[in-house]
Amino acid sequence: MLTLDRRALLTVAALTAALALGGCGGGSGMSEPDGRLVFARGRYPDTELYTARPDGSDLRRVAALSGHQYSPRWSPDGSLIAFGSTHEPTHGLFIIRPNGTGLRRVTNAGMTTTHGVWGITWSPDGRWLVYGHWQTYSYSILRRVGLDGSGPTTVVDIGGESAWPDISWRDGRLVFSRQRGSWSPSEVLKVAPPSLAPPYTDVFTDYGCARECRWSPSSDDIILAHSPGGWAYENFDIFVIRSDGSNRRRLTNDNVQDADPCFSPDGSRIVWARANGAGAADLWMMNSDGTAKTAIPGLTECGQPDWSRPR
Repeated sequence: MLTLDRRALLTVAALTAALALGGCGGGSGMSEPDGRLVFARGRYPDTELYTARPDGSDLRRVAALSGHQYSPRWSPDGSLIAFGSTHEPTHGLFIIRPNGTGLRRVTNAGMTTTHGVWGITWSPDGRWLVYGHWQTYSYSILRRVGLDGSGPTTVVDIGGESAWPDISWRDGRLVFSRQRGSWSPSEVLKVAPPSLAPPYTDVFTDYGCARECRWSPSSDDIILAHSPGGWAYENFDIFVIRSDGSNRRRLTNDNVQDADPCFSPDGSRIVWARANGAGAADLWMMNSDGTAKTAIPGLTECGQPDWSRPR
């Protein structure tokens, strides 16, 4: 059974010298007609960000930073990556160019060495971020902030743990996970209007944990990882559901942990992290209907992928 740090999730397994591909990152201005993946690689608490093409080729390290780098998310135009990091060494929210330049802290307000970022999403215009701010083991909120750290605002504070925010680039709606208390096997997905203000709509309300929710860029679907037994039950699987709660489909059904799902820019494929039975996870690809599951060559010991738009 895969053992994970709850906040590190699937960014697992040590980086080896063979994976240290130099200090260069992606995003050098070259064409990327199929988009590009960014993901975390390493063993908590020492992980780094890498990018690669969706077929696993052209693997590049973004930057050599100490500590734990996690939850990377591309900006809408693919020019920046937002991520959480402990390299200062307290947790903080940072942005960086894919080639490793331009690193700057957006905020670390209220964060400590143990409590930090719990999911990140960009506004459709790329001007601000919404992130989960983990405050205690039973309480987290969603915050909005400008890229320069300006205008920090709490946008969701409804008790329990609110996390894994994702804003739809199609219509600006926000989906997020809300857990009633720490380690509680009672977690739902909620959808907020573009104003991010209540009322919120409950979408996925099954007993268990629903997390890592993401919008489809081409439909009203939401993808998520769900475990019927909560955090203590590590057999998470990938589900897709409409934003009104209808047409739920289970895409994986096995005895390993499947997590961190993300749609391709056109919504036709899904990349996700699958436990490999050796205390680590690898990146896999499948069609959006769950067919044609295959491991991505070379992208072993990785997690938390995000897929950029074509450039």
